Amino acid sequence: MKPYHFFSWGLMIMLFVACQNNEIDFDPTPSTNSIRATVDGVEVAISGITVTGNYTENSNWMQTLTVGGARTNPNGQVEGISLVMISADTTGIMEGDTYTATSLAKRGSGLYYIDNSPSDISATSLNSDVATITITKLDYTEKLVSGIFSFEGVDDDQPNQTYQVIDGEFTDVSFD
Repeated sequence: MKPYHFFSWGLMIMLFVACQNNEIDFDPTPSTNSIRATVDGVEVAISGITVTGNYTENSNWMQTLTVGGARTNPNGQVEGISLVMISADTTGIMEGDTYTATSLAKRGSGLYYIDNSPSDISATSLNSDVATITITKLDYTEKLVSGIFSFEGVDDDQPNQTYQVIDGEFTDVSFD
């Protein structure tokens, strides 16, 4: 398993546990500390305490920023989006950077999931190589990040099932 895949799964598990203890209502209005996107034509908006980020500097040239959120959707299922940005060049993670699924220097990936036991959905761009994440705001002092994203997630259990995640944005997500 690739290192950035661990970050994505770790964030997803953390968000899944947090969301199970906190009912989050559908909030269609943009706000700070939020993630929103259209998934196969349906708006998914997540805001509040279940949206989080994490920044890791592995060495002088490798940095990782993860952003993710989960909510209880209108059907009572835990639903979430997780994004991973990896910079493997000397410039690090910077405002204005674009991360793609096929770049080695600025790698980006997305994960869309629904806890729908017993048939959970876990669709990642790692299986499609289609992902674009652009950082539009990055404040290391306040530890806030904003950006836009899109990706195609391929279901881990059903490789013929894909999910189009488009028009995505994350706004003032705080990171550690």
